[in-house]
Amino acid sequence: HRELAEELGITVKITGRLRESRHEYGDFSVTLLPLVAEYVSGVITLHEHANYEWVLPDDLQPYDWAPADVQIASDLMAEFSK
Repeated sequence: HRELAEELGITVKITGRLRESRHEYGDFSVTLLPLVAEYVSGVITLHEHANYEWVLPDDLQPYDWAPADVQIASDLMAEFSK
């Protein structure tokens, strides 16, 4: 949640966790530990990004996800779609 405060200027409360995602990119690998969070306060101010979009879990499919993020997007849709 520190990243959200630094990069977006918002405060969140961690409410859960999804399974970790590991991906090999050839010369390096990444392990992502996705957290589920609830918005608490703040106004989004973009410090590191050009834009943002709030989308529902059902609407995540068409985005061009980095390979390491594909599993996380799939898990979010499975867990939170209506």
